[in-house]
Amino acid sequence: GAASCRCAARDVAASEVIIAQAYGDPASAADGAPIIWPTAQFDTHGAYSVSTGRFTCPISGYYRVSAVITSAVAAREVYINVNAVDTRLLGTTDSNGEGTFSSVVKAIAGDILDVRPDAGALDVASGASVTFERIGGIQ
Repeated sequence: GAASCRCAARDVAASEVIIAQAYGDPASAADGAPIIWPTAQFDTHGAYSVSTGRFTCPISGYYRVSAVITSAVAAREVYINVNAVDTRLLGTTDSNGEGTFSSVVKAIAGDILDVRPDAGALDVASGASVTFERIGGIQ
């Protein structure tokens, strides 16, 4: 049979599409704190928290994390965190404080992903968004 994971009171099949997108005018994120996008546009498995900015992986696999950031802060590095540890540089805001970023991390079921600024606060403006998407299983 197909691989599956017991999550959120039901089995999650390895073949299921897992994706969440959030947007809005996040509150300023302190150095090392998650950016919290306040409005979920869609969330196939209820994995994104609009109150914490964290995405809980319902099943193991490779996850693409993409973000669009508009800020007054230039040259700020933004990281994908796995379980609150800077894991992968997502990108650096340009001289106008803007950026469109995407990268992939490996995660296991229950890992928590979020996006955080490094080396200082980041005031993210409206129009920003984040997407978490499972793109494949772990071999």
